[in-house]
Amino acid sequence: MAVTVLSQRQVSPGVVTLTDGANIATDCALGRRFQVTLAGNRTLDNPTNMQDGVQYVWEFVQDGTGSRTITLGSKFAFGTDITGLTLTTAAAKRDFMTGIYDSTSDKIFVVGVSKGY
Repeated sequence: MAVTVLSQRQVSPGVVTLTDGANIATDCALGRRFQVTLAGNRTLDNPTNMQDGVQYVWEFVQDGTGSRTITLGSKFAFGTDITGLTLTTAAAKRDFMTGIYDSTSDKIFVVGVSKGY
């Protein structure tokens, strides 16, 4: 019996550092865990190259000033348990957001938020 090996996209096993700016881009072809230090109020744009059923994690770090906010692109969807994302405002603190991509709805279902590290 022949065995077919499916190729898998090479992704970083570690943390992918995102470039801070007014709009923050995420290329999911590069990894599954992303980190950005916010130096102002920002928008996390809709990610690109997502795979159905894959869980992605974003880590938002406040800079030395703190009180930074994040607005999420239209592909991020919240349920009844987690209804939105408000970041910890203290300087140098970090928050994590986890989402699972669903290609049928073309949405990232936000399934976890953990704050204040």
